[in-house]
Amino acid sequence: MPETALDIGSGIGAISLELLEAGVKHAICVDMSPAALAANAEEARQRGVGDRIERVEADFVAIAPTLPQVDLVVLDRVVCCYPAYAPLLEQATAHSSRLLALAYPRDRWWVRLAMWIENAWRGIRGDDFRSFVHRPAAIAEVLQRGGFTRSRELSTFTWQMELYTRNR
Repeated sequence: MPETALDIGSGIGAISLELLEAGVKHAICVDMSPAALAANAEEARQRGVGDRIERVEADFVAIAPTLPQVDLVVLDRVVCCYPAYAPLLEQATAHSSRLLALAYPRDRWWVRLAMWIENAWRGIRGDDFRSFVHRPAAIAEVLQRGGFTRSRELSTFTWQMELYTRNR
């Protein structure tokens, strides 16, 4: 079991909270949403793990140099939020001493169509946020350059989940 975790794009911190309850000693949640981090703080307090979790409100890539290296880096549904995924993944690999877990949209026509519709709807509503489907081979290449090898993978209809282990 990893002792430390960095949850990039953590949202309300569901994964970090579960990791803490499973035995991780300390987690850092980085997210740009103050509301999500506030919900994280309240839930952590209620679960009795508030003293073992740190929250950082920021874009991970922008503040990565200020964060420590950890055993496990988690990117759950965050790669699709970055048009330039390589700097995100490069920083993520630099911060993991052992494991890196990520979930991202599968590169399938139906996923691309759904994201196109979602992005069009956001544009109509005046929301500048966009989602992206990146090529899995390109994602794997960045992680391999960072010293990681895929050790497990699982997919659903729309999501690809992968666990990478640092090469020794």
